[in-house]
Amino acid sequence: MPSIYFARHGQSVANAKGVIAGISDSQLTEKGIQQARNEAARIHAEGIRFDMILSSPLSRAYDTAMVIAEVNGFSKEGIILVDDLREKAAGDFEGKPIHELYDATREEIVQAGAESFDEFAARVRRANAEIAKYAIGITLVVGHAGFYRMAQAVAKELPPAEMVRIPKPDNSRLLEYPLARW
Repeated sequence: MPSIYFARHGQSVANAKGVIAGISDSQLTEKGIQQARNEAARIHAEGIRFDMILSSPLSRAYDTAMVIAEVNGFSKEGIILVDDLREKAAGDFEGKPIHELYDATREEIVQAGAESFDEFAARVRRANAEIAKYAIGITLVVGHAGFYRMAQAVAKELPPAEMVRIPKPDNSRLLEYPLARW
């Protein structure tokens, strides 16, 4: 059975501003690039070698995956982009402080065009199926804080809205991925 790890992307411009990026593209900051390099070096020093790398297609995750791949001798061309690994879509809340989304009513979320917690949980389950399909040996999944939090909620069989109570993973920190049955 494969070992599956998760790394959140390095700090993005949206992270630095304290706003929601959601599915909008938000580039890595210089600090984010350095975070990715530092974690890649730590992974390399620990002797972890990835047989597969999957990434969200959003540049902040993909660029982090590229740095980790380069430092660890994994072919950048071998990185597989999985659309369902994107962050939670926040609709009109993107670019605003995160608490505005989490404090919003279900009606406000729908009106803003944001992905509901239930829709997001369903997408994470689809992503889990994709991860399981591609995972071989030691596999790395590079994605987003909200995605990882929802993956934790799904694995623990919590109601999807409970993801907000799960701590955010640090930028570019390697963690075990909680692959749950979908």
